[in-house]
Amino acid sequence: TLPEYTTIRIASNYQVTDALTVRAEVNNLFDEEYYTNSYASVWVQPGTPRSFRVSATYNF
Repeated sequence: TLPEYTTIRIASNYQVTDALTVRAEVNNLFDEEYYTNSYASVWVQPGTPRSFRVSATYNF
């Protein structure tokens, strides 16, 4: 049995111009340590630590 967990993901978009949009995203905001699954009591798979992503979209 694995313990319960909660992770938080936040994202934001900012339209710089009519054609350019920038997006920022943070996964696992509070860097929660968690386990996604297990095969036995001696083998568990940890969840992903905090990660950041920034992207841009340009329409022409």
